[in-house]
Amino acid sequence: LQILSNLSYQLTISNKNFRKIMDFSFQNLAIDTLDLSGNQIESVNRRTFANLLNCSYLYLKNNKISELEFNSELSITELDLSKNKLK
Repeated sequence: LQILSNLSYQLTISNKNFRKIMDFSFQNLAIDTLDLSGNQIESVNRRTFANLLNCSYLYLKNNKISELEFNSELSITELDLSKNKLK
């Protein structure tokens, strides 16, 4: 039996005009890439990505994010927040 340990999983929910992401929406989801680009998301709080397991790449570009708060437990190595309303 050979176990493939280098599998990577990506979830793309881009260009769907989402305005809000419910708290804990991605709880215990084992993916390495989450792409939420091109929506209408306005804010991200500590609970938005709570318990998102092993996610290294988070793409939130081209949204309307003006408020941003992350949980320190996230292991994000690449974060794209370009084209948002952050100041």
